[in-house]
Amino acid sequence: MVPDDMVPGLDFCAERYQATYNTHWVTRPDVLFTARRSGRVVSTVGLELGSKRAEIDAEHYFLLSPGMRAFLDGHRSRIAEFGRFASDDWAGTRAVVHASIAFMRQSGIEFFFAFAPPGVYLHMRDHLGIPLCSIDVPVNQLVVQTDTSWSVPPIDYFLREQAPHVVVGIVPFLDVVDHRLALESGTSPLSFLI
Repeated sequence: MVPDDMVPGLDFCAERYQATYNTHWVTRPDVLFTARRSGRVVSTVGLELGSKRAEIDAEHYFLLSPGMRAFLDGHRSRIAEFGRFASDDWAGTRAVVHASIAFMRQSGIEFFFAFAPPGVYLHMRDHLGIPLCSIDVPVNQLVVQTDTSWSVPPIDYFLREQAPHVVVGIVPFLDVVDHRLALESGTSPLSFLI
């Protein structure tokens, strides 16, 4: 069951993904951050916590090498996967990214993973200043074509010319970026009770 406070953010994200990729997530992240303007959700970011999952989505959708899988297994309690990103508001983007970084820093998360098309992760790097490492890992086409975590298998998201890459970031290296995003988004540095 989806917590009531997640519903508006998940609906917003689903609408954006459906319009862009002809499908949307039907599973929920462990944590969802939303930004609102005039009461309307304008940006979302979700986190899946490695400590709560047998595998993160990148392990499911990509043909990771044995070394990559061993790293994830060895650090699972200190990883998170960034996703469910949707936005139509630049200040909202900065706010939800700041909230997700602050949460990861305060939760002892050391590494974050994501998968995103080049246009998305390059925007995060170039416009938000988030240092990212992009890894071009083959998509697991069989999994994508039969996946049930989306409203329909996410073929238009994964199997296209500008296919998503696996992206990795090191959370302790984000403190300066996090502080700047807090100032730019008009929010104070955030604290979370864990």
